[in-house]
Amino acid sequence: MIIGGDNINQSDNKNVIFPPILKHFFNESEAERVFRFVDEFMSRNSLKTTEYEYTSLVIYLLIQYTLFSNTNEIVSMQNESDDLESFESETYALSNSFKNQFNYTFTNEQNNFLNNFMILIKSENDRKLIFDNTSEVNKIKQIIIGHDQKANIYDSKFLEGLSKHISLSMKRIRFGMKVINPYTYNFKKSYPISFEEALKLSEKIKQNFGITFNDDEIALIGMYYASLSDRKGVVNRKTTVTIVCNTGIGTSRFLEEKILQEMDDVLKIDSIKVTHELSSGKINSDIIISTVPLSNPPKPYVLVSPFLTKKDRRKIFSLIDNHKSKHLLKELIDPRLIVFAESDDEDYKSALLNLAERTSKYGYTDDEIFDSAITREKLSSTALEEVALPHGTTDHILKPFIGVIKSKHGIDWLGENVHIAFFMGLKNMDAGTMKSIYHELNKVLENKKIINKIVDSQDVKSLIKKFEED
Repeated sequence: MIIGGDNINQSDNKNVIFPPILKHFFNESEAERVFRFVDEFMSRNSLKTTEYEYTSLVIYLLIQYTLFSNTNEIVSMQNESDDLESFESETYALSNSFKNQFNYTFTNEQNNFLNNFMILIKSENDRKLIFDNTSEVNKIKQIIIGHDQKANIYDSKFLEGLSKHISLSMKRIRFGMKVINPYTYNFKKSYPISFEEALKLSEKIKQNFGITFNDDEIALIGMYYASLSDRKGVVNRKTTVTIVCNTGIGTSRFLEEKILQEMDDVLKIDSIKVTHELSSGKINSDIIISTVPLSNPPKPYVLVSPFLTKKDRRKIFSLIDNHKSKHLLKELIDPRLIVFAESDDEDYKSALLNLAERTSKYGYTDDEIFDSAITREKLSSTALEEVALPHGTTDHILKPFIGVIKSKHGIDWLGENVHIAFFMGLKNMDAGTMKSIYHELNKVLENKKIINKIVDSQDVKSLIKKFEED
């Protein structure tokens, strides 16, 4: 099964392809079992699906099975009054087959969802899977592209897959079928940029079609953005390099040619120098690649052989990653944008107002950033347990920053008790840099010791120091 592309009948039984994005949420071997089950069921019942119906059905079965398979007592109790007589015969067959193969019994609510889904698939089969909403799909494509000057990053695979997924989601919603996605929280936490892109798109869909997507649906849309990002990689701007050797330019030229042959997609060679030139001239490159050991180099450097072995390439990639992500958070955090919200009656609005006024005072935003941030929170809360990641729209940001709100006893943040909020003001950054920033941020969010140390900080200086201990 492949996410994105043209319509398919079913996956290749001999070679099931597991989408990389799903590996973050499902066990691959269990997922492949479900793929094959759906393939066999569709074939046995002479049913065909569009790829997007197939994907939705597989993911729904995966979610139910992986989430509830260990709650047999509850499932058994809920199923005492189940009645499949009013359902489609295919629904009855699907439910029984799944029970026999996976030892899992669907609840009445689950069977109702599957029955609606089966009616939808059968109606498409009656029309021989003619996609009769081409105009709607094309309109969705134009909404996705919009006036985004970066639309060239949206390749045809992404546009075709996402536009048809949204069209099917709209059809499900019109049909009264609700999607429950228990992985929404983890997706919002692991892929905040992709979720944000999906949220913006969902608002445009609402404006044009009058259909509202909940967070569960938005997270599914976000998977397409995450897949696009994974497919294109994290390096959008080449890392610039100065090559250094001892005396022999021939050695440097040999290394240069190896880099051009094997790493041209990630590296751009700025200059070639011998060691004594490092102290006499300014190095503008991001990193230095040297064939000789260096003392106190002016830029991060890595020692390699002129033959650029696999080990050398791994060292270079490691240096690139460290260069992009190291200290990004600390560099963006202005100590003047750190708010200690320790009042007993503090809520998220008052804390955000305090910080927003500072961002405006010190030239990071205009005066409308607070209203923009509050509007964004009302769409979908950015609180994730004890941490929140509020932000406004980029048109109110004048230069990039990250502000911090810290509360020892916690702030009421739309029902969550939040102790730390990072006010994200990121603008005019390439996708690779943005991803590195959120990667660095996730390392902080997932480290309870660092979170506790930040919460226990008594002043701005000690709070900043906690990041340096990472």
